[in-house]
Amino acid sequence: MSARKSSAAVVLVAAAVAAVWAVRRRPAARGPAQRMVVTVYRSAEELDPLPAPLLDIPASLRVELTPAPGDRGTEVAVSGPDLAQTEVADTVRGLLREAKQIAETGEVLALGTPPHGRRKATPSGWAMDALVSRSRTKGVL
Repeated sequence: MSARKSSAAVVLVAAAVAAVWAVRRRPAARGPAQRMVVTVYRSAEELDPLPAPLLDIPASLRVELTPAPGDRGTEVAVSGPDLAQTEVADTVRGLLREAKQIAETGEVLALGTPPHGRRKATPSGWAMDALVSRSRTKGVL
């Protein structure tokens, strides 16, 4: 076998090993969420009445309050079959985040304008604006 053929064989074997390794490391595909939970560092009594954002959750979904493990507040869970819809899930995720902020700090963190004024329109600025607008529902930048 020539050096060229053996090099090609080594590359092919390495690529096959890397592909198998990547497939095995990939997490199992999950179905759509049927339940969303957030832990609020407040007792259930302090969450009565419910924070305003939780009142905007669709009526087809259930809101449950249970003590968090280790006496670390209260778990607020929203469940129901409608969470399988992406738009409903995004809305509920945002409402849970806002409810947690209101219950713990009394206000919702708002992204304001930069203190130094308007920035120039650049490709990186457009990307940042898109990420910030998406973070409100998805929860990540």
